[in-house]
Amino acid sequence: MALHRAVWFAVLLATAAHQALAAEKYNVLFIASDDLSVRLGCYGDKQAKTPNIDRLAARGVRFERAYCQTPLCNPSRASFLTGLRPDTVRVYENDTHFRETVPDAVTLPQTFQRAGYTTARVGKLYHYNVPASIGTDGFDDLPSWHRTVNPRGRDKGDEESIFTLTPEAKGSLRFGGTLSWLAADGTDAEQTDGMIADAAVKLLGELRDGPFFLGVGFFRPHTPYVAPKPWFALYPLGSLATPRAPAGWQDTIPAAACEHRKPQENHLFEEHRCLAIQAYYASISFMDAQVGKLLDGLEQSGLASKTIVVFLSDHGYQLGEHDLWQKRSLYEWSLRVPLMISVPGNPANGSVANSPVELVDLHATLAELCGLSAPKTEGHSLAALVRHPEQPSGRAAFSQIARTDVAIPRERKVDQVTYLGHTIRTDRHRYIEWDGGTKGAELYDEAADPEEMKNLIHDAAQAATVAALKQQLARQFPQRRPHELPNPRGFTKLFDGKSVDDWTQRGGSATYRVENGLLIGRTVEGSKNTFLSPPREFADFELEFEVLCDRELNSGVQIRSHEYAVDTPQPSMPKRIRAAGEVFGYQCEIADRGTGTAGNFWDEARWTKWWSEPSAQGKDAYRDGEWNRYRLVAQGDRLRSWVNGVAVADFRDATDESGFIGFQVHGIKAGTGPYEVRWRDIRVRELKAGDVVP
Repeated sequence: MALHRAVWFAVLLATAAHQALAAEKYNVLFIASDDLSVRLGCYGDKQAKTPNIDRLAARGVRFERAYCQTPLCNPSRASFLTGLRPDTVRVYENDTHFRETVPDAVTLPQTFQRAGYTTARVGKLYHYNVPASIGTDGFDDLPSWHRTVNPRGRDKGDEESIFTLTPEAKGSLRFGGTLSWLAADGTDAEQTDGMIADAAVKLLGELRDGPFFLGVGFFRPHTPYVAPKPWFALYPLGSLATPRAPAGWQDTIPAAACEHRKPQENHLFEEHRCLAIQAYYASISFMDAQVGKLLDGLEQSGLASKTIVVFLSDHGYQLGEHDLWQKRSLYEWSLRVPLMISVPGNPANGSVANSPVELVDLHATLAELCGLSAPKTEGHSLAALVRHPEQPSGRAAFSQIARTDVAIPRERKVDQVTYLGHTIRTDRHRYIEWDGGTKGAELYDEAADPEEMKNLIHDAAQAATVAALKQQLARQFPQRRPHELPNPRGFTKLFDGKSVDDWTQRGGSATYRVENGLLIGRTVEGSKNTFLSPPREFADFELEFEVLCDRELNSGVQIRSHEYAVDTPQPSMPKRIRAAGEVFGYQCEIADRGTGTAGNFWDEARWTKWWSEPSAQGKDAYRDGEWNRYRLVAQGDRLRSWVNGVAVADFRDATDESGFIGFQVHGIKAGTGPYEVRWRDIRVRELKAGDVVP
C-alpha cells in the first residue's frame, strides 16, 4: 500500500510539473540569417570562426540534416513562415508576394498573435531585395507584426566602394545577384546587421513582460559580402579551401542542373575565387558576432530561462562546389541549412538530431512547443525530436527549384517559370528529377559520396533504389509543371484542357480546337473577328491565362461583352451599321511589341476607341512569339490588366456591369495566314462585395 501511495504521489507531482510548464508561455526569439550554409564550427567546418552560433548549438538541439524547401530567398521564406510548401503558396521566384496567391494564409507570427503574443520584427524575415531594400519593409507581411524596425547602416552608403564582378550592371544584378564584396571601414555597430542586433536587444527590454515572438533577420552573409576589415583579417588569403569539381564531372549530369549558372561565374580568376570565399567567411563571422550580442542581451534581460531560441538560414550556399556559386541548385550545399532550437530546461539540449527535417516543419514545431493551436500546415512538428533527438523520424526531406527565363527582366518574372526540378533527400540518398524526369535525373549515395560527385542514375545496381525514390517523389509532387498545379486563391478552371464542346462561337468562322491541353484558335481567310465563349456570363471577377500568339497575328480577350441582337447603328458612328451577331464590349489586347497595345483595352464595335491608351508598360511587358501571362480584374466600374506581372491598364467605366468572356481569333487580310493563337491555364475567380484585389 505504501508503494502504491508513493507511485501515486510521484505521478501527481509529475502531472503538476507538466501543468506548470504548460501554463507558462515561452517567449520566442527567432533568428534568421541570409544565404548561410553550414559553414559553421558547430557543423564541423574547421575554417569557420563562429563561437556564438556554436554556443547556441551547445545550449540547444542542433539538426544535422535540415533542408529548405526551395533554395531561393522569397519562396523559401514564404514557405517556412507559413508552414506551406512552395506549390501551395505558388511562389517560385523573388517577385511574387505570397498574399497574392494565398491571401488568407495564417503565418507563424500570426499564430502567436492569436494566442495573445506581441510579435515584432527587426531586419529581414520575409523577402528583401538585397541590398536595394535594406532600410525598408521589403516584401514584408505587415499583418504578421505589431512592431517593425528597419535599420539602414553605412553598408548602404558604401555601395560605390563595393567590388563586383558586374560593375556595368544595374540594380540587383550589380550587387545582390552576383559575387561582390567589401572589407569595410568603421565598426560593427555602423553596419546594418550591427544596428539590427542593437535594435533587437533594445526590444527585448521593451517586451520583457511578454509573451513575445521576436523575429530578428540578419542580412549577412548575402551578397554583397560586407563586413568591417577586422573580420577579413581572420581569414588570410590562401588559408581557405577553394572547391572545384573534377574535370568531366558536368558530362555526367543533366544540363538542367547547372542551367542557372551565371556567365561571370563560369571562368573565375583564382584571385577572385579566393577573395570571394574570404569575404563570405568574414561576413559569417561578423554576423556571428551580432548573434552573440543578441544572446548576451537575452541573458542580461533575465529572459533566457523562458525564451525559446531558434536559429536558421533560408537556404544553403555554394562556393564553387560542383563549379557552382550561390544558390538555386538541388545539391546538398545549396539545400542544407543550419537549424538549432534551444528550449529552456530541455534535457536534450546539447544533442544532435541526425534525421532529415524541413524548414516547413517550423510552424507546427514552435506552436506545439509553446502549447498553441496552429492552423493546418504542410510540415510535421519536430517537438518530439527536440525532446528526443536520438530517435529517427522516418521521414525524408523534399525540395524544389524553378527554372525561369533569365532573359525576362525582374519585374516580369511573375508566373514565368519554364520548368521545375524536384528532389528527395533520405538518410542515405539524394534523388533529383528535372521537369518530371524529361530533362534528366540524378542519384547520389550520400554515405559513400557526400560531395555528390558520382551520379548513379544509370547504374543498374541502383535500379530498385531509383524506382522507390521516384515513387516517393511522385507522391509528394503529383503535378510537376507549374501550369498543371491546383489553382490558388479560389480560382476555378474555366478551360479544363480537354473540351470546349459546350462553349459558344460568335462572330466569324475561325476554327478552334483542343490539342495537348491547349485551346488553339486558327485563322480562316476572309473571316471576321471570331470569339469563343464559355457557357456563362460574369460580372465581377479575376481572370488569368497564358497566351502564345503567332507574331503575324494580334488577338484579344473580351470581357463583359455582348452581341448585337439586330443590325444596329454603331453608337459612336451612326452611319456605320453593325450586323446582328457582331460582338461589342471591352477587349484586352494581345499584340506584338511593335504596336505597344498589349494589355490595353480597346472598345470592340461600339465606341471605336481605346479605353486605356497604348502604353510603354504594355509594349515592354509583352514578349513576341512566347507564352505571356495575362491577369484581368473587373470589379464594379474599375477594369485593370497585367501582362507578365506588369500593371498596364487601369480605368473606370460603368457601361457594362456583366457579360460574356470571349477568346478572339482576329480576322486577317486575303492572301495571308493561316495563323494561330494558343491559350492555356485559363482560370477565373468570381469576386464578392468587399473583396480586396491587389
